[in-house]
Amino acid sequence: MKKKNIDNENLETEQIREIINQLRPYLNSDGGDIEFVKYEEEYVYVKLYGACASCIFQDFTIQDNIYEAIKEVVPNCKGVINIELYVFGAFQETITLEFESLSSTSFPLPFDT
Repeated sequence: MKKKNIDNENLETEQIREIINQLRPYLNSDGGDIEFVKYEEEYVYVKLYGACASCIFQDFTIQDNIYEAIKEVVPNCKGVINIELYVFGAFQETITLEFESLSSTSFPLPFDT
């Protein structure tokens, strides 16, 4: 039974890669690109490059175009996650926590005697 699940995941992964490769020329025409990172626990992880990485419409592109195209072929897919935003969000939270802990600490100034 487990082998069947692995075979199904491999098939779904290949289908997802194929869909992303079919969509890539449209992103390239606007100066962007997309990289398939992984398909795990029914979520597709991608990374956007070029113009797409800073585009204000990237959420629209991911959810309404990429996700919908994948969902048609892989109905088990629960979503598409842009890892750049995911990592940045986690990084931003870490910086905020570190800043809050530092702001409550007093440091001697170099000119204090």
